[in-house]
Formats: sequence, structure tokens, C-alpha cells
Amino acid sequence: TRSLCDWSSDVCSSDLLRTPLAVLRSEAEVALRSPREPEQYRQVLETMLEEVERLARLADQLLFLSRKDAGLIPRVREPLELQKLAEDVAELMHLVAEAKSVTLRVEHLASCPVRADEDQLRRVLFNLVDNAIKFTPRGGTISVRCEPVGDQFGVIITDTGIGIGSEHLPHIFERFYRVDPSRSSEAGGTGLGLAIGRAIAEAHGGSIRIESTAGVGTAATLLLPPLSPTAASDT
Repeated sequence: TRSLCDWSSDVCSSDLLRTPLAVLRSEAEVALRSPREPEQYRQVLETMLEEVERLARLADQLLFLSRKDAGLIPRVREPLELQKLAEDVAELMHLVAEAKSVTLRVEHLASCPVRADEDQLRRVLFNLVDNAIKFTPRGGTISVRCEPVGDQFGVIITDTGIGIGSEHLPHIFERFYRVDPSRSSEAGGTGLGLAIGRAIAEAHGGSIRIESTAGVGTAATLLLPPLSPTAASDT
């Protein structure tokens, strides 16, 4: 088990901290070098705010993983309909997809009752849909469906995006791993989203499966055990 402090060298070496801090310093130095027009100062502040938000997201992700490793994440398990949660997430992300000229559609949604922490699963699904949108070119399509997969229930997010090379697939759940650091940095990625998603899924007795072909697209599946009749009757 690694603590937050143990990860500090990984974070720095991956430029996750160095890059936004360098941008903040550079923007501040340029702004202070000589008097500027109010609009120029506004542009500098907007750039700095973007980097601060990136650092805040990184801090939140690191704290979550550190608490998870230490067993400090509260265990909340309540009955919920997985397909309703998937539909809600797709609806909320619709405008994000639309802004990029990507079609996000909800397909077959079978009844998929599970026992889970709704907030944590929502976090996983937002990340998976957001990844699909980020790496699907304009004019592409993303579909979300929920259905039985073997003896589990699955939310399956399929896109027509740029895909992931086979050499990267074995590593995508590793913390701080990024398929293309420059591409991920531009998209605001830290290499922690899938690691967090897998941790949440496994804590629920489930898993995340990623199937992808470079240049063709990706299918991400969140798998969870069904709500047992006994558990449902206890609520």
C-alpha cells in the first residue's frame, strides 16, 4: 500500500505538478514584467485559473486513492437501478458531447438493479463517458447501454474514437499511466481516472473492462454484481 507521500516522486516525474506550476509562474512573471491593459490581465487570470483547477482535480484524485488504500472510504451500499444512473449521466453529458459535435445516444437500457454507492458509481460513469467524448473526433458517435453480461450487469460505453493501441491496453489501469502524455495533458488528464474507476468497481465486487482498437474505437464496460432477491427484500 502506498501513501500519498509515496506517490510524490511519481507525480513530479510525470510533469503532473511541474507543468501547471510552470505555467502559473510564467503567466505571473509575464503579467508583472510591464503594465498591461485590463483585458490582458483578465486573459492571464483565466489561464492561471485553468491551471489551478487542474491542480485541484489532481489533489482530489490523489486524496481519494490515498483514503481508499488506507481503508478510509465510507462503505455505502444502497439498492439502485444502474440503468437509471447511466441514463442520468448520459443526459448530463449530452451538452458536452454536443459542444464537440459528437453524438451521444442512449440505447438499450434493461433493468439492472444493484447495491452500490450511487455517488461513487456516478463518478466512474462520468469519467468513462468523458473519456469517450474527449477522444472521439467531431462527427463521431458514442452509445451508452445497460444490460446483463453473464451473471453480472454492465453499463457499456462504446465510441467511434481514436482508440488505444494494443501495446497500451495492459497498462491503462496503472496509476499515472497515460497513453500519450501530450494528448492527455491537453485533455486535462492525469492518468488516474481509470485507476480510480477500477478501485471503485472492485470495491463493489465488480470490474471495468476496456476493449479498443486504434483508429476504430473503444468499448468501456462497468460490470457489477446484481442485487440479490434477499438483499432487495431486506431494504
